[in-house]
Amino acid sequence: MRAGSGILHDEGADDALRTHGGRYEGVQFWINLPKGRKMSPPAYRAIGRGMAPEIELGAATLTLIAGRLGEMIGPIETWANQWLAFGRVPAGEQIEIAPQAAELGVYVVAGEIEIAGRTIGEGQIATLNSGERLALRGHADARLFIFGGDPLDAPLRRYGPFVMNTDAELQQAVRDYQAGLFGQIPSRAR
Repeated sequence: MRAGSGILHDEGADDALRTHGGRYEGVQFWINLPKGRKMSPPAYRAIGRGMAPEIELGAATLTLIAGRLGEMIGPIETWANQWLAFGRVPAGEQIEIAPQAAELGVYVVAGEIEIAGRTIGEGQIATLNSGERLALRGHADARLFIFGGDPLDAPLRRYGPFVMNTDAELQQAVRDYQAGLFGQIPSRAR
């Protein structure tokens, strides 16, 4: 989803999950739009299994969700050399990539990994220095996100779900939302 000039969305469970129960997992990443594209038209695109390029690194896999990593291009477009990949790293397996990004990070969803002698566990994030070759080893079967990119091109101001570059832009976005300019979410029978 690209929020751009404003979008409303519902992250609730679908009808089948609400009716029959089950497990619902979600991780939300916000990829900042460059200053000149902040007010791009909003957009939504569902990305299903098999729609993103995957690379096998031994027994580990890396799926590129957004941006460009080496020669791979993910299905979600970015405009500032930002990228996001999902990885599965079995215990004892090691992966190495050279992402050529000024800023790098790893978020561990489940399991445990080691990076540069540090152990990073479930729910933890590690930030890395620019230009580092990223090498990590699974201590326990791990599911994780690896992300990187260039530094922001403008200051970042945030209030709840609103992200802009200045206080004035942030206040205008809140006023636009309160005025109903972002649309409405259809009601569902509960």
